[in-house]
This record gives sequence, structure tokens and C-alpha cells, in this order.
Amino acid sequence: GRQGDGKKVLGFITTEMIPWFLFGLNLFFSLGAGMSVKFFPIFFADECGLSPVTLQILYIILPSVVVAFTLIATKLSKTWGRMQVIVCFNFLGIGHTLAMALMRSQYHNAEVMVTVYLLRCGFQWSTGGLAYSIIADYVPKEYRGRWNTLESISSFGWSGSAVLGGHLVKLSGYSTTFLITAVIQLLGVVLFALPITPLVALEKDIQKAVEALKDNEGELEEPLLGGNEARSAPRAVVPASSSIRGLPGMNPTFEETTGENGAGASSLSRSLSHLEHVARIGSLG
Repeated sequence: GRQGDGKKVLGFITTEMIPWFLFGLNLFFSLGAGMSVKFFPIFFADECGLSPVTLQILYIILPSVVVAFTLIATKLSKTWGRMQVIVCFNFLGIGHTLAMALMRSQYHNAEVMVTVYLLRCGFQWSTGGLAYSIIADYVPKEYRGRWNTLESISSFGWSGSAVLGGHLVKLSGYSTTFLITAVIQLLGVVLFALPITPLVALEKDIQKAVEALKDNEGELEEPLLGGNEARSAPRAVVPASSSIRGLPGMNPTFEETTGENGAGASSLSRSLSHLEHVARIGSLG
């Protein structure tokens, strides 16, 4: 199939490389998060003076914040684009991490630091479902399980960086550790998220393609995905940037559009599953 009609970024980055770049982004975020996320409760207790009960209340409120930001991210992705929202939210999340590093004079002010922390987590943890939907767009169904196993590599990197983070907290304090976390994650966005942003299909383009298929074919199957059975089917006109053109595998946005799943509900479900998974393995960050 034609992956985006051969469109390339920087002369060599193609749609076939999108899953690898998303893996690189996730790896950098895990490395950065591992240095600090384990120490946030200690930070709030030592520097902000939060009691154990208040800390538990904070972490009870946090999932609700993530849900709210996930709904916002999902809605924005319909018009902005999924990668555009991921990049924007990651930049905002990193900005709040950087703020936590630079606001040492406010560490005694628990209300301010908790607010910054909640905003940071809301921005950074709400795009997991969007990233998973892109993976599903650009990886054939039979290979998606293999991509999921790559998360174990990110988890290993998180564990290794947690050891380094512990030493940094002891030697240089929380501010330096938060700063290094922000720098590592910023590098991840610049190196791995920005280059593939022009290649990832906009959902409105996929919507138009599905509507065209409804008008032209009457029966919806797995169209324009690049498989042998699809090559003889009439092709709808799809913008060159769309992942439907030559896409190898079922597109979850296509599934949502045809009514098999509610678009907002599916994205929220993926984000909540992502949140549950990363909370379990400790790679939130």
C-alpha cells in the first residue's frame, strides 16, 4: 500500500516509522518520569508539609483530573489532530514540571504546588488513549501485541532512572531532579513527537473518507488499508496526510466512526486503561 503517498519528513521519516517514534517518545517520558515520580509524595510531605491523609486525598482527586483532561484532549483531537494535541499537552505538562523545578520559593505553599502538580499530571497523563489509537492505525492487528510488549522496555528504563533519581534527590534536591526530568521529556517531544506530527492522519480526514466510502460502496469493511483484499476495491479520495491511504491494519477511528464504539467513550476508555496500566507498573510521569 501507499503509506501517505511516500510523504517524508526531514527526507527520511515515513508513516511506517510512526510506531517506532511513538515508542521512542514513550521511552524518553518513562526515563524522565522514573527520576521524579516516585518522589512526589515525599516531596509533598517534606517540602510542602502535607499530612498522609492529605496526600491520600490528593491521589484520590488525581484520577478525576485525568478524566477531565482526557475528555478535553479527545474533543480537541477531533479538530486539531491527535498528534497536535499530544504535542501541545506534553509541552504544557513539561512546562508545569519545569515550574515545579523553578518555584523553590513556593515549596512551602502547598496549595500552589498541588495545583501545579495536578495540572502537570492532567496534561501529561491524558493523551495515552490518543497515542494508542495512532499505534492501532499504523500497526497491523496481528502485530499489535508485539508493540504492547515494548512497554516492558519502557518500564525497565523507568526503574533504572528511578535509582538515578534517588541519588539526585539526595545530592541536589528535588528542584534539580524535576529540572532534569523536564529536559529529558522535552528532548523526547522534540526528537520523536514533532517529526511525525505532519504524517499522522487527522480524524476529520478519516471521517471524510469513511463518508465517501458509505456513499460509494454501501457496505463498510476494512477499506483502503493496504491489504491484498483491499487493493481491488474502489478507493475514495483521501488527503495525502491521511493514514487510511494504504494503512496496514484496522483503524480504530474508522471503527468508532461506523458506530462499533462511541468515539469519545473509546478514547476515554483507552486513556483510563493506560492510566491503570502505568499506575500499576509505576511509569506515570
